[in-house]
Amino acid sequence: MADNRKTIKADHSIKVVLEDLKKSLKFSKESEVIGYLYAIYENHYPKITLPEHDKALRRMKDLHNQMSI
Repeated sequence: MADNRKTIKADHSIKVVLEDLKKSLKFSKESEVIGYLYAIYENHYPKITLPEHDKALRRMKDLHNQMSI
């Protein structure tokens, strides 16, 4: 049977975070972690304040910048 799943490209630092979350949440697949994070986003996005949004963006940039160090 052919595997038709799409591959998601992620920086190493993001992959490490996904693997850590997968272990701590006791999920078997990274896609479950991504689905979980999307569900959290979907539930909380309408209530996120601008400072919280900015903090999340800074954290995401920090994670990406870890690759360049």
